[in-house]
Amino acid sequence: ADASILERARYYSRVATLGWVSTARTLRKSYTNLPTTFLYLIIYFIYSDTFSTISSVGILYARSQLCLGPGSLFVVAVLVPLFALLGNMLWLKLSVAYNLSNRFMVVLILAASALIPAWGLLSFTGIGLGFQKQWEVYLLSVSFGLCLGGLQSYSRTLYANFVPPGSESEFFALYEVTDKGSSWLGPMIVAALNQGSSDGLRFAFVYLLVGTLVPTIVLFFFVDETKGRAEAEAYAEGESSKKMIVSDTDDGDDDRHHHKHGGIQMLDTSTI
Repeated sequence: ADASILERARYYSRVATLGWVSTARTLRKSYTNLPTTFLYLIIYFIYSDTFSTISSVGILYARSQLCLGPGSLFVVAVLVPLFALLGNMLWLKLSVAYNLSNRFMVVLILAASALIPAWGLLSFTGIGLGFQKQWEVYLLSVSFGLCLGGLQSYSRTLYANFVPPGSESEFFALYEVTDKGSSWLGPMIVAALNQGSSDGLRFAFVYLLVGTLVPTIVLFFFVDETKGRAEAEAYAEGESSKKMIVSDTDDGDDDRHHHKHGGIQMLDTSTI
């Protein structure tokens, strides 16, 4: 009975840790064999957190600083997905018209999205702009929506080029972990800024600006889409070769096992 309970506990512990172990293994593969993929995941971790934080900070700022009511917030909630759909189509038309690469499109959209926190920093200048008026919140919603739709699409498309053929489910699972796993960082920093200063929400725009500009610069200068695709294909070919060697070894063992038993059968027949 004790052995059965112990075996069951081991089974459930393996099931509970399977996802974490698989994620760690895939992350190690990226770090060791796919440097471009690994670098892009770090960049994506940063700007994915930035975008999720922009939406939460925007709503919080509108409610606490501009005193927007439920009706106005509902309009904001409608504008973002509506313009995300429109932005997705507009970015696609731009990409096709000028034959722009996926990497350049992500860089372009990130650079455009950096204008949102940059606009928020205008509040320190005293000129009456920088999300000081209600109409600016609607401008934020439209701008954020236009960037959000295109960025989500082109980020996935770019990452697909860095995924080894045959390992799509494994690496896209890591992509989703990177996306959702960063959602805690921005709100924590914004909460710390808000508690530390009466102007904390305005200082949050500094963090958001850094979170868009740094990935833009790194992606533009240090990520090579062609190199990343070549690394992924080379890794897939290497894994395929390993499987073929293992398969040939197993087949050889089976053949030797078969011949051995065949010889025994012949010996037994002659003896009889």
